Amino acid sequence: MASDSKCERIIQYWVDKFEVGGDARVRRFKTIKRTRMKLADLRNYSGPQLPVLAIVSSLPKPVPHQKGRSPGGGDAFISELKVEFIVYGMDNANPSVTIIDLADDLWVTLHGDQTSGSGTSALTLGLEVSPEDMTYILDPYFAFKMIGTFQYFHTTGGI
Repeated sequence: MASDSKCERIIQYWVDKFEVGGDARVRRFKTIKRTRMKLADLRNYSGPQLPVLAIVSSLPKPVPHQKGRSPGGGDAFISELKVEFIVYGMDNANPSVTIIDLADDLWVTLHGDQTSGSGTSALTLGLEVSPEDMTYILDPYFAFKMIGTFQYFHTTGGI
């Protein structure tokens, strides 16, 4: 994706939001990455670097029958961008409690941005967040993900 594309701006907004940190919920994620991790990769992180949040996107998909003309006369589209928010962490004692707490922090942070009037709410038409059914526990590590589906407007000039 081009560095100035709307897709990249949406993704980069979230990377920046979690890297800079804000409230206590956002600061809980210690390392932010743009790639998925393998178990071998996770073993290279120490306790203070966890949990890791990986923000990974797919290619956008135009919404069928949502094509029109923009004010300048070019074709206009509404597309959906799926972004995976994958959390990797470690808990030797009670991983299910840690997973629920981190999932709640991620859920609240993603949904809280919709009403701010800035950030992705200024770039997108809407957001749907859905937790994935599977949670992975490889003692002492765990992983889970939520998928954010962002709808946004763009023209033939870029995605």
